[in-house]
Amino acid sequence: MKKYKAAVEQLSVDQTTITDQCIQISELESATSNLKETIAELTAKLETLEGDQATIQIQKRFHLKIRELETRLELETTTKGRLEVRYLNICVELI
Repeated sequence: MKKYKAAVEQLSVDQTTITDQCIQISELESATSNLKETIAELTAKLETLEGDQATIQIQKRFHLKIRELETRLELETTTKGRLEVRYLNICVELI
């Protein structure tokens, strides 16, 4: 009878331990799931930021190209103005 009682008590302790361990496993699985979601979100943010960095570089290149084109336009405008003045001076000399 003592063996039976001891076995029942041990079984009860084992069941309690198993129940506690099942709860811990469930909590750890939930925590793991949450961490995986967090990793996915942070990865997406990182990719977005890296994309933004690429976009910033592209924007800088475009701004430089715009400045270069504006400078060329100013040079062409100035050259055109000078040529017009020279043309008018030549026309006046010929008259």
